[in-house]
Amino acid sequence: MNKSFLYIEPYVYSVLKNKQILLYNTLSGDKIIETIKDKNLLLFLSKLLKNNKLRIIKFEENKNSLEIRKFIDKCKQLFMLDVHFGEKPFLIPFETKVMYDKKYLKSIDSINKISSQINQINIVLGKSTFCKNEILNSNGIRQFLFPYDCDKKKDIDAIKLINAISKIKFPLKTINIIGDYFRYSDYKIITEHFSSIFISHYAYYLDFEESFFENNTFENNNFTFWIDFPCDEININKMISFLKKKNIDFSLSFLVTSDKDVSELETLKLINANFNKNIIPFYNKHNIDFFKENVFIDDKDIFEQGVISNKQIFSNMQSNKLFFGKLYFLPDNKIYANPNFVSLGNLENDWTDILQKNLLNNPCWFKTRKMKPCANCIYQYLCPPISNYNLVIEKGNLCTLYHL
Repeated sequence: MNKSFLYIEPYVYSVLKNKQILLYNTLSGDKIIETIKDKNLLLFLSKLLKNNKLRIIKFEENKNSLEIRKFIDKCKQLFMLDVHFGEKPFLIPFETKVMYDKKYLKSIDSINKISSQINQINIVLGKSTFCKNEILNSNGIRQFLFPYDCDKKKDIDAIKLINAISKIKFPLKTINIIGDYFRYSDYKIITEHFSSIFISHYAYYLDFEESFFENNTFENNNFTFWIDFPCDEININKMISFLKKKNIDFSLSFLVTSDKDVSELETLKLINANFNKNIIPFYNKHNIDFFKENVFIDDKDIFEQGVISNKQIFSNMQSNKLFFGKLYFLPDNKIYANPNFVSLGNLENDWTDILQKNLLNNPCWFKTRKMKPCANCIYQYLCPPISNYNLVIEKGNLCTLYHL
């Protein structure tokens, strides 16, 4: 009698948890999601997925139940599963190499290999802004690139910053300057040093100063202005008019905390609306219901992002693409992988300690959905990575998919 083997195709992602099966074709985006009620089918799938890399078993079709045969046929139609007749075939495991996993970075001695992963630095200036929202001033930086009012007397030391960064090679693609750069005395020192790199600026809209744009030239730069509610429509339009005349690349990011804010935004009368506008939710510790309605995701949101590749899935297993490769320099001269995590050191510390010792032992870059309740969910590594919203709300799953 000829041998036959049933196997899952190597490009198919498979998960079996709590009697739920998910098979996802990373080439086409087709998927099968079912709750398994038949005991024989559940036992069959458990056996098939026991070795989650190869996923192959001996197979005799006439010995399987009708439910199993129906499930196999459904998988075959979506090119997720097949039967091989003859000797056991060689299969490529469902895996892909991700060069920036934690084990790889810890296994190398060269600090330059680690620093080569850093492509963005965020320079957070000090002193206060004209923003009167205390929660936004103190907590905004933990959610997005908002000015940080940590100490009105402190400002980041530009000379120390440049000296520190010059000691090591960073393949930087972007530099973000966050805060009241309009009144920052060492602004030119920083921008001239990084003149060959794209610089993005983030400031509160009421800090805007026309003279800043009269006295500086801007190539390879753009500007984002944060706007909260209630807002000053007259000042916003005045700013828009000036920036348009100067041909400055800019965008407006509106921070909303409630349906009331959204309604006010909709009634806002902006002149010359031909520029980038973003709506950004802000968690103020009192608006979790607004987030449940507008930020939390469901399974439709997951699959609307397009076909999810096997590389993307493995990346989600090993690192956090939202956090990875970024460093923050704060006004107190401390360095962070993310302001929601402990400091890696300061500008006077040795980079060996900052990167090899502290960064690789800091969970930030490698913050994945390994914790509960995500660990119990079949969508665990198909979901977007853990975000700053997860961290400030202190809730691992901002979704309607799984409940403890």
